[in-house]
Amino acid sequence: MPVALLVLIFAVLTVLVLVSVRLLVTGCVQRSIPELALAAFFLFGGAVTFGFELVAREFLTDSLEWQTRFRTVSYLGARVPAVAIALFTWRVFRPTGRWAALLFTLISGTMLALSVNHLVLGHSTPGSGAAFWLGVTTTVVALGWAMADSFAYYRSSVRKLALGLTTAVVTNRFLLWSVWSGAAMLILVGKVSVILLFELDAPFTTARGAFAVIQSFLGLTCVTALTLTFYPPTAYKRWVESRASATFAAN
Repeated sequence: MPVALLVLIFAVLTVLVLVSVRLLVTGCVQRSIPELALAAFFLFGGAVTFGFELVAREFLTDSLEWQTRFRTVSYLGARVPAVAIALFTWRVFRPTGRWAALLFTLISGTMLALSVNHLVLGHSTPGSGAAFWLGVTTTVVALGWAMADSFAYYRSSVRKLALGLTTAVVTNRFLLWSVWSGAAMLILVGKVSVILLFELDAPFTTARGAFAVIQSFLGLTCVTALTLTFYPPTAYKRWVESRASATFAAN
């Protein structure tokens, strides 16, 4: 794996771990389900899923037994993020919505069934089988749900901002959350697209290079949006507030 890509992956994992620790502490202190759900999302989606898979692929090639163990942990960890982000979206954006509760139940039930299936039947070949595609589809649905609801809240918050009922920084966070979840969803879609191109015997070398560039850009977008959401610099908050003031002054 190229050194530049390893550095990028390490940067993404570092941000995810830092965010998850902050959310875990906040969630435990406040006994808040949304914060704990997000902590689980970033911890399992980052350090566990990608971290264990990266170690297995890059550093355990000489030990099939340990490589299998690490990949099993990675696979099971990858079932958690969809459930966690669905729980967060449900409890934050639609806590009283019956269809939202039903959707969360379907997502969590699907991931639980896939985990049990994996433990009973063993590791399936990546990129193949009904279990793989069901897991990918479920995760895409969960991320798409987060993106759609956060963007809807952003638009609603813009109207409240005009009435002085919220702040520009809070409004901007809804937009950043929508950007992050949308970019994460596209990363997964891109990964699946590469798998499909490989199975269809497409010009894979050229396509893989193009997708690598796109994936890197989307990964950078995720890191930037998450950093600005949880650790916004003072200069950035001032820019957001001044931009909002200028916009409403012009109108």
